[in-house]
Amino acid sequence: MPCKKVFSLILCCVIVCLGAACTTTQNIRKAEDEIAAIAEEFGSRLKLVSLLAPSDVLEESMREAYSGIVSERLIDKWLDDPQNAPGRLTSSPWPERIEVLEIKKTSQGTFLVKGEIIEVTSTEAGTENIASKKAVTLTVKKTDSGWIIDDVNLN
Repeated sequence: MPCKKVFSLILCCVIVCLGAACTTTQNIRKAEDEIAAIAEEFGSRLKLVSLLAPSDVLEESMREAYSGIVSERLIDKWLDDPQNAPGRLTSSPWPERIEVLEIKKTSQGTFLVKGEIIEVTSTEAGTENIASKKAVTLTVKKTDSGWIIDDVNLN
């Protein structure tokens, strides 16, 4: 009789642990889906920021395009050094999107996103073809208001 109680207790512990593991995996997958969506949205907005515009126009377009998905700290950093900011450098090719290649949890509430900025010209626009691609790494952090890009490394 005591063996049955011990076995039942062990079985209950295993079931609870498996349930917790499934919930954790589901939470990570949900976070990864949300983070991928943020990265892709950011990629779609890159073309809206002309890095060669006058500083007042650059600030307005950068804050408008990136607000809500990029931290204010990072936007301020880019405004201080626009040569190292992501955006549109020339009329052609332009950044069309970011293709996410990998999402990796680095710590609690922080993920690293590796991807490629896909650039197109009017010839490639609307097709599967690309003019060029550039590696990009995003650091995405959880805040009280949701996920936000807190660092970008243009490799």
